[in-house]
Amino acid sequence: MIAKCLAIIFIFIFALAFVMRFISERKICRQNSSASRAVWLAEAGINKALLALNNNNWTGWTGIETKFLSGTLDSAGEYNVAVDQANLTVTSFGYYPNRQTKEYYEREVEVTLSRRGLFSYAIFGNSTVTITGNVLIDSYDSRRGLYDARQAHKNGDIWTNSDQYGAINISGNASVSGQVNTGLQGLVAISENARLNGKQSHNSGVPLMAIRPPNNLVSLMDGQPIDLKDNSTLTLNTGDYKIPYINISQESRLVLNGKVRIYLTSAANSLNIKDSGKIVVNDSLVVYSDGNVNIVAGGIINNTNKPENLIIYGTDDTKSVRILWVGDFYGAVYAPAADISAGVNSQLFGSFVGDNIVYTGNGAIHYDEKLSTIGDFWNYAIISWKEY
Repeated sequence: MIAKCLAIIFIFIFALAFVMRFISERKICRQNSSASRAVWLAEAGINKALLALNNNNWTGWTGIETKFLSGTLDSAGEYNVAVDQANLTVTSFGYYPNRQTKEYYEREVEVTLSRRGLFSYAIFGNSTVTITGNVLIDSYDSRRGLYDARQAHKNGDIWTNSDQYGAINISGNASVSGQVNTGLQGLVAISENARLNGKQSHNSGVPLMAIRPPNNLVSLMDGQPIDLKDNSTLTLNTGDYKIPYINISQESRLVLNGKVRIYLTSAANSLNIKDSGKIVVNDSLVVYSDGNVNIVAGGIINNTNKPENLIIYGTDDTKSVRILWVGDFYGAVYAPAADISAGVNSQLFGSFVGDNIVYTGNGAIHYDEKLSTIGDFWNYAIISWKEY
């Protein structure tokens, strides 16, 4: 009888311990989950701040020197964020489920920012970057002269905001002389004979700002499209132009003298250069494109050999940019919503920013460090991240 009672007591104690452990583990899991959600909410505040900074849109914010915003995320918590523009810091608090409940979880995220030009990278692919083939990525400074392989710099940086494995994928015989940076959980995949001569970081947080053509270009009357073929030539002099599209083929030439700005309004293919067609830039060219850009087996001859004198901007309607079989290309491309395909026996001197970027074949991208100082548009990037 005593043995039976002892057995029952033992079973009861064992069951009670199991239940208590189960309850404790559930509580710990719930606490960890709630704490993680509070961090996500704080991160949402950080993202709101970056969008406001990069687009200079403070609708809904209060404050003058320091800006404040409160918000919710899908009715599942709230955040409070403060932006100190003078000291380039953003502090965000996340609360889950919210501060009106009896028990809530609070987390703080504090980031320090740097103000970067749009062209502060050799390559920036918001979603992914793929480099494959016999490709060299390095840098130089056009203020000191033309690129010289013997004196090349190691600032051919590649950035992405992606958090996935293979956010930056480097393969084949590619050689990258520069730093690579992904999102917080992104991983760099390096395979085959590829080499990375620079450090890896995982703190990229650069929302790519949308490009809007300047008002004085938008307000121009529409001109006639340019369609050149059969070895024809057209010359444009200094000025602003607004036209639907440019097509150049069959060894034709569009010669640009002086400082030229062109707004291409076609929502389909805005700029097409093929079949040995060429644009010849004798001073400077800035293009704003509402459509796709195709420079394939043609090219843009930048006679200044300075990338800053050839800038191509793509709006959110630009979904594709191709720069293939072009020989030497001195210029910079910023098309945040576009897939950019480049390379195939091309030597590119400049900077390339888009959504998904693929460089393949034989060739190189030589980043011009001067580009980090130019342009009317600037971005804020995260350089340090702390969680409390």
